[in-house]
Amino acid sequence: MIADIVAEDTSERDVLPVVVKGLSLREELVSQILKESKEACPSIRFGMYVDPEQIQIAEYEPDGEPKMVCRLNTVETLRHYDREFGTKRIYQGYLVALVETWLRDLAFRWKPDPPPAVKQLTTIGLAQILEGGMTRREAALEANALR
Repeated sequence: MIADIVAEDTSERDVLPVVVKGLSLREELVSQILKESKEACPSIRFGMYVDPEQIQIAEYEPDGEPKMVCRLNTVETLRHYDREFGTKRIYQGYLVALVETWLRDLAFRWKPDPPPAVKQLTTIGLAQILEGGMTRREAALEANALR
C-alpha cells in the first residue's frame, strides 16, 4: 500500500500512515482504507485519514480493526499554516503538504507555540510517538524494518 505520507519515529520505523483525499468519503470507505494500512504494516498502532473536513485518527484493536480515537476539524487544525485555508478551493497535493507540515511541527516543536491539536494527540499517545521523527511522501509502508 502506498500512503500519501508516512511518519517515522526516531528509529526510522514507520509509525503512522496518512491517507489524504481531496473529497470526503463515506465512513465505511475510511474504515477500509485504515484496515489496508494496518495490513500493509502490521506493527503500526495508529492510522490517519485526512479530507478537507476531518482528520480522523484510528488506533488499531488487537484484531486489526480501526477504532476512531480522535477526530479533528481539518480547517481549524491546518488554518494555522494557511490563513485562507477553508475559504478557497484546496487541491489534494496542497492538502498533503499542509498535513506534512503539521506532522513535522509535531515532531520537532521548533516554534514557541505548540502545534495545533498537540493536546489531543498527546492524550491518545500519538504525539509522543511522532516526537523527533520524520515524514516521507508517497511511500510504501514497510513492516517496521529499519532501513
